[in-house]
Amino acid sequence: MEVGKSIMIMWGLWKQRNDKLWNNKHCTSAQLVHGALQTLYDWLQAKERGPPFHPTVQRAAPTCKRWHKPPPHFLKCNTDTAIFTDNNTFGLSSVLRDENGEFMACRVQHSPGNPTVKECEALALLNAITWIKEMNLTNVIFELDAKNVVDAIKFLDNDTTEFGSLTSKCGSRCFGKSCSFLC
Repeated sequence: MEVGKSIMIMWGLWKQRNDKLWNNKHCTSAQLVHGALQTLYDWLQAKERGPPFHPTVQRAAPTCKRWHKPPPHFLKCNTDTAIFTDNNTFGLSSVLRDENGEFMACRVQHSPGNPTVKECEALALLNAITWIKEMNLTNVIFELDAKNVVDAIKFLDNDTTEFGSLTSKCGSRCFGKSCSFLC
């Protein structure tokens, strides 16, 4: 594992050098190390190799259980986000899997801005719903790790903020469609 960490940190240095040279982007040493180790952790989890490594990260308390494949004749779309406050950018991602849990497709978007965490989670879900709708798919279960977003959709929260607008759009785009939301 130590060799993997070292290689990923070297990769992070190389990547930061290119970002600074070609994109005039800067990051702190802590951000570089964290990003490299998080990439390693994600890769290990995806490949299900070795014990999971958890770098020190400020994260919301986990509210979701272990991932389970969808029931027969359903698809599952998982969404997640990342906010890079130092760069004033954020990322949205969606992964679509079939009833056997097999990978079907994914979508990643990187955008400028600094939304709140819950706005970013709602935006990721809205982005995923739009994507699924564009592909004319039905029987989709959307799973995310933001209980506040799921609750706002399920309980028709009358929130007049940007967050409320996003969750309202999520609910209305799935109204009458065969989709559901889980956390």
